[in-house]
Amino acid sequence: MHGPPPLPSPNRPPAALIALLFLLAMTALLIAGAAVWLLLGNVPPAQAEAQSAEPLPAEAPATQPETSAADPLSAQLARIDSRLGDDDLPAALSLALAANSEFPGRPEPIQRMEMIAALARSNAYAMTPSRFQALRPLLEKAAARDVVSAQVLLGEQLRSREPSEALRWFRAAAENGQTEAMTQTGLMLSNGLGVTKPDLRAAVEWFERATAAGDTDAMVALAECLIHGKGTEKNPKRAVALLQPAVAFNHPLAFNLLGDLYARGLGVPRDDAEAFRLFERGAALGSGDAMANVGVFYLHGRSVPKDPARALKIWREGSERGFAACMVNLAKAELAGTGTPRDPESARSWFISAARAGNAEAIAWCRENNTSF
Repeated sequence: MHGPPPLPSPNRPPAALIALLFLLAMTALLIAGAAVWLLLGNVPPAQAEAQSAEPLPAEAPATQPETSAADPLSAQLARIDSRLGDDDLPAALSLALAANSEFPGRPEPIQRMEMIAALARSNAYAMTPSRFQALRPLLEKAAARDVVSAQVLLGEQLRSREPSEALRWFRAAAENGQTEAMTQTGLMLSNGLGVTKPDLRAAVEWFERATAAGDTDAMVALAECLIHGKGTEKNPKRAVALLQPAVAFNHPLAFNLLGDLYARGLGVPRDDAEAFRLFERGAALGSGDAMANVGVFYLHGRSVPKDPARALKIWREGSERGFAACMVNLAKAELAGTGTPRDPESARSWFISAARAGNAEAIAWCRENNTSF
């Protein structure tokens, strides 16, 4: 008979327990290995350890915008905009000129100069002589760099004071394709401003260019040249064709010129009713010449009842508003006693006022009558 099995030694675990512990340890190692394998992108542990020591490649930087914080020009543009916000146009323009010199290939400084000059033009009522003088040297530098708004602004500001300089800058802007400057160049040449004598042919060329670009002022100026044969052959039919679209755009002078063609039957059949309608519309839009012609129609009773008193009233109102053509008609009526008692002194005064306003007929009367104006 066998006796009971011997008790295990207290210092030696049973064999089953040892096997269980060994199995648990192996399972833990397998789990840990799988985790490392997943974290390192399915790379075997030996390779993963080697790769982990190498730095990861840097990502390619995103493309920066033209005026990002990393762009050295952006800080200068921000300073320009800050000066603009303070309405300090000289400082803003000076900064823009400096930025253009430092970054000649970038369009932003030129764009800022265009914006500054255009802003100054839009606030022409606030452009006092002192403010313009502070801005002028900077405008001339910008204009020399073909900033068109600066060229036009210089032309506008210098037209009466320095006509030759004004013409130079208007012509520069016109050569750069600015249609308003084309028309102004033509007007200065036709009136002999900035040149030794009028150059009507050159004026017509500029009017043609501006007309082709759709400028209504040029259409009216060119039509007037065609009506009177100034710098070109007379062509009233073409003048009518030019004035009709200008009338459609409510150009006051176009109403008067087209009305005059209907009144005389030039380029169109004579039509007093249509002429009077055009004169009335032009007068309502502020044409002094059209207002004077409305009075003429009442004086002679053309398409309206004859009413000399009404004609005198219209001319007097226009004269008080500063319309030279109305002044001349009023002066002639007072001188001859047409519809009003004769008043030579009042007539003389109106002739002088009209001459000072540049009316050619009034200037001729003053010279013929030794009257200084």
